[in-house]
Amino acid sequence: MKNLAFSLLCIFFFGLNAKAVSFDGGKDLIPISIVMNDGQIKKGKVKSKFDPENKIVLQQEDGKVETIASEDVKEFTLSTAQGELTYENVVYYKNIKNTKIASKPIFMMVMVREPSPLTMYYQVPWNFAYGPGAAASMYNTTNYYARRQGEPAASLLSSVMMGQVNPNAVFKNAAPEYFADYPELANKIKNKTYTYAEIMTVAMEYIKWKVGAENFKENKN
Repeated sequence: MKNLAFSLLCIFFFGLNAKAVSFDGGKDLIPISIVMNDGQIKKGKVKSKFDPENKIVLQQEDGKVETIASEDVKEFTLSTAQGELTYENVVYYKNIKNTKIASKPIFMMVMVREPSPLTMYYQVPWNFAYGPGAAASMYNTTNYYARRQGEPAASLLSSVMMGQVNPNAVFKNAAPEYFADYPELANKIKNKTYTYAEIMTVAMEYIKWKVGAENFKENKN
């Protein structure tokens, strides 16, 4: 636990700025490291504008091009101007009641994970999130998912569509139920002390509660 605080705090500050992440142009190549489901690691480059949901076209270091099926990928890490961004192929619940698991996992950016007791994911539709004009898309949706250790799938905590009248709607309904084991935090969400905009703050408060304050010390530097 002694290294938990520093790691979580770094991810926390990154999480607050996650919406600024984008890969424009489509012609530039970005270094990528891919972890396959069988543990094999593949390295090379991909186009800065790419959609991994069906396949990843990997340009290997020796110049060869390999097409990799998305279902064979456990996770991948991109080296970008924002730093290293890791995307995991996540099994998730497709409904807000967390009763139905989607038939196919999707790639989500990892915000927080082990040794944390709570894994946090940031997810946006690839075909709207990246490339010129993405920010102007009326269909641009931002989702946050969470999964505690031992849970079979990630649960949706917040979903916001650009131009949405009440962007706090999903968060206010889904998050209190998910964090019901911490009633004080659930009540803060219900009474709007915390809104969807503070979702990473909520995650940090929950983690701090789970691990104990003595194991969670913020870095003041």
